[in-house]
Amino acid sequence: MTISLNGITVPQSIRERGSYVYTRSSQEVVNGLGETITAGLPSVVWTFNSLPPTDYAWWVTTLLGGAAYKKCAAVLWDDKDVETSFSQVIVRYPKPPEGRKNGRYRNVQIVIDTMVAT
Repeated sequence: MTISLNGITVPQSIRERGSYVYTRSSQEVVNGLGETITAGLPSVVWTFNSLPPTDYAWWVTTLLGGAAYKKCAAVLWDDKDVETSFSQVIVRYPKPPEGRKNGRYRNVQIVIDTMVAT
């Protein structure tokens, strides 16, 4: 497997940078039987201190096609750094960057949520 979204391999220049934080689920709750269960679905926040225009364009144009979000299948790392298949994720349009510096977008944040494991 390789890290991919919507069947498109995530470029190496993106895979090898940024802060990738996988959260297992929204919360743990206690059901009526006193058992702890997980509510919600996993999510990822991938933050980049800076991205060159080509990598930013990969997110907004190649993957999202300018849309606000993309619902698709994916292969992403889990909390144990294992490549895991998801039958559905929702990739959100990047949070607005904090401008550009030296031709690079600053502080870009990508949220991937509603992650359903295969």
